Amino acid sequence: MRIILATNNQNKISEIKKILGNSYNIFSLKDLNININPDEIGIDFKENAYIKAKSVYDFMKNQNIYEDSDIILSDDSGFCIDYLDGAPGVKSNRYFGDVTDKNKNLKVIELLKGVLKEKRKAYFICVLCVLSGDLVNYYEGKVYGYVADKITGDKGFGYDSIFIVDGYDKTFAELDSDIKNKISHRGTAFKKFINSIERNCI
Repeated sequence: MRIILATNNQNKISEIKKILGNSYNIFSLKDLNININPDEIGIDFKENAYIKAKSVYDFMKNQNIYEDSDIILSDDSGFCIDYLDGAPGVKSNRYFGDVTDKNKNLKVIELLKGVLKEKRKAYFICVLCVLSGDLVNYYEGKVYGYVADKITGDKGFGYDSIFIVDGYDKTFAELDSDIKNKISHRGTAFKKFINSIERNCI
């Protein structure tokens, strides 16, 4: 069984590999010389996750490199801020245009300037699409917290350096990866996926 990660985001690939550990035969698109980058035009996280997984599946089938036991994994994740009516949400990666993670975070901080802590609630969400042949399943994870008023930490990516999870006094970008992966939205979704494999019901 090969697990193929349907993403070109190297930070995400590294994080997923840490979550899954060494028990699985994991491949990135680069490992299989797959060079596609589908447009994420879905209206929600579930649709975007499916678009990415299905695009990789179709490509592999057309190139005759898909094996019957292959599992294609795709996740779509987002950062949702209550004060901004759920934005940046499903457009988290492109909400502020083609800018660096640091600039995205600075723009969020500016939008929330002067907003009290109790109104800075936010959450990360991950929807994982698992595609294997004709079978498609979804697993979701969420983690709640609030938006910090400054950028802190250098261990994460995306909006990690401005998100403080409930029950902690550090941003995701300050937490050790082992701790983050246990409590994160992505970690939660992948735990559900791992449990489904162990029950043979992906």
